Amino acid sequence: MSVDAVKKALSRMRALFKQMARREIRSIVNQDSEVDDELRAMMASLQRVE
Repeated sequence: MSVDAVKKALSRMRALFKQMARREIRSIVNQDSEVDDELRAMMASLQRVE
């Protein structure tokens, strides 16, 4: 794969992950307005893992 093809594939994978994460979080919170807060908390906890 070319560098541009890899960049495009990674971009698509990130978008798919974001969509899937939002869908899963939406299924476990009480209100749609809580999705962004939960997603931020999840990303913050993943950044702390070493």
